Amino acid sequence: MKTSEEILHAALKTFADKGYEGTSLSTVASEVGIKKPSIYNHFKSKEDLFLAVVQFVYKEYLKEIKNLIDNNSNKTPDILLKLVVDNITTYLSSEKSGIFYIHFLLFPPKNLKEKINEQFSQFEKDSDDLFIPVFQNAIRLNLIKQVPIQDLLDSFYCLLDGITFQLFSYTRSTGLRKKEAAWQIFWNSISKKVV
Repeated sequence: MKTSEEILHAALKTFADKGYEGTSLSTVASEVGIKKPSIYNHFKSKEDLFLAVVQFVYKEYLKEIKNLIDNNSNKTPDILLKLVVDNITTYLSSEKSGIFYIHFLLFPPKNLKEKINEQFSQFEKDSDDLFIPVFQNAIRLNLIKQVPIQDLLDSFYCLLDGITFQLFSYTRSTGLRKKEAAWQIFWNSISKKVV
């Protein structure tokens, strides 16, 4: 692994554990086993490093979604979307990158909020590109109602975010129960055939 990648991984862990304000470049450098000035050979500042971690997390998240969709392309859209809900919400609620993702979306550093929002807008467009074909296929197969794609995307993202928050907030069994209930309500609201 290159030093810049080691720095990114250490920063991800530290930002996830301590937040932006609680993280120092000295701590990140110590995690990597380098001196603090060496970080500046790879990143201009703490802000630059944080934004690089945000970008890294977005790419990992998109890769996770793409792999799920690609590896399950033979499944019907309802099963595929349920797999996404199950896997992505677990990923976001348990992996360091997921914990970081939730933390910086809810509590972005004030001085970086605008830049993070710009990155998030691009991330959502990239996510749309992955999910639009799934919803279009569901409509084509007559599995779901003729609902505007943007409405489907918006409600699906709210479902993912809400379930992830529930998994953070409750015991595992309660979180899983809530996830199943939310999925059923979501799917039944768009499905032509209520399950």
